[in-house]
Amino acid sequence: MLAAGVDLGGRTTGTTAAAWVEVSGDGAPRVRSVVADRSLRGDRELCDRLGQPAVVAIDAPLSLPHPVVRNDPTCRDWFPSDGSVPSYGTRTELESPSAWAEVEAVPPGVKVDRDRLDSVAAAFVGWLWLNGRARPVPHDASPGSPAIWIP
Repeated sequence: MLAAGVDLGGRTTGTTAAAWVEVSGDGAPRVRSVVADRSLRGDRELCDRLGQPAVVAIDAPLSLPHPVVRNDPTCRDWFPSDGSVPSYGTRTELESPSAWAEVEAVPPGVKVDRDRLDSVAAAFVGWLWLNGRARPVPHDASPGSPAIWIP
């Protein structure tokens, strides 16, 4: 069975990433492919690109970063005066080639970046859900009810 994961592009980057995880010959999860670009911003474009996976898992924040909800353009904490992109945190240790080395069976030539890695993580959670190995929050949620599913 095929699970797709999506990291939706936000206001600050605009890049949406999608990944597909499937079962390999030995039953382990394997990344089939990963894409990321600005052309996946619309619903139709994203749905067309995803195809018909058994499940789509979406990586979405539980809260919005300060630059998204802040309406004061004079806020220099989040909107630098030099016009650069707002900073809302980083996970440098998780966004390196060594982090990607931990993700087995990533296709050769896959570019390393936050959007792609987040889409692979979402697809993996989708794969776990398909295989009855993800846990819901709240813990008593059923597969058809609203819940957040975690490894």
